Parts: sequence; structure tokens; C-alpha cells
Amino acid sequence: MFYRLFLTLFFVGILNVVFTQNSFAQKVVRYDLWVKDTLVTFAGKAKRAIAVNGQIPMPTLTFTEGDTAEIMVHNQLKEATSLHWHGLFLPNKEDGVLF
Repeated sequence: MFYRLFLTLFFVGILNVVFTQNSFAQKVVRYDLWVKDTLVTFAGKAKRAIAVNGQIPMPTLTFTEGDTAEIMVHNQLKEATSLHWHGLFLPNKEDGVLF
């Protein structure tokens, strides 16, 4: 009796671990985005531009379905800003669109 109960609990535990890891397997992907003014030269003239992590355009953020995305935006501009996401379906109110 004890042996059968032990085997049952053992296999239930193994199945629980296997299915839990497969069903909820995900990783946390974190990006820190530093938004600040910069000067760029186009056609021989210096112009003000907004760079993210020193890049124009900003870096590509990569995720896999099921990942948890943590994106920390550090605004170093003198005014408020928002980011517009390409390749990601979001409602307008969450996409930086002002209207």
C-alpha cells in the first residue's frame, strides 16, 4: 500500500514538474532605454536629434512569445516623451499616440 502511494505521488510530482515547466516556461527580458538629446550631422549640417542608447534609430528589442518584458525608459530630455513601437500590436492608448 505504501509503495503504491509512493509511486503514485512520485509520478504525479514528475508530471507536475514537466507540464509546469513546459506550460509556463518563460524568461524575463529586461531592457534599459536611455532617451537623450544628441547632435547628428546630415548633409554637412549639425541637427538636434533624439537618440535611444546613443542610437538612431533606437536598438531593436527582441522577445519570444511567453517572455515577460521589462522595459525601463530613462527620459533624459528636458521635456516629456513617449516611444512608438513598431511590430507590436498595442491599443492606441498604450502606443504613445496622442489622439
